[in-house]
Amino acid sequence: MLDGFVPWPPEFAERYRRAGYWKGVPLRQLLTDRAGRHPDKIAAVDATRRVSYAELVEEADRVASGLLALGISSRDRVVVHLPNRIDFLTTVIALFGIGAIPVMALPGHRRDEILHLARSSDAVAYVGPDRLQGFDFRD
Repeated sequence: MLDGFVPWPPEFAERYRRAGYWKGVPLRQLLTDRAGRHPDKIAAVDATRRVSYAELVEEADRVASGLLALGISSRDRVVVHLPNRIDFLTTVIALFGIGAIPVMALPGHRRDEILHLARSSDAVAYVGPDRLQGFDFRD
């Protein structure tokens, strides 16, 4: 376990396991299994595109390869500052797949909030948009 990790209370965890909500399978494995059974079914939709399970796995694998090439590794923390789009999903799945830890930032966060999240989490990287809703995030 990571330092500071606080687990769910045992009674809640047991109830979720009994109900079948928690299966003890990592999210990345659930996605891969679904892609194997239903590769052409739609997995995600956003305002500009739709992707199948197979496409989602392929895109997440490409992102993971890029992150690994940049030196991101297991247990590294990465600030994820993306809107609710397919790019957010593929980035988070990629991070989970390599064992890195996403530090979630809200789209409305700006420089001060992002710097605070990065410093307090010891993040080694930041993933964010170039521009969103008229705001330039590159600085």
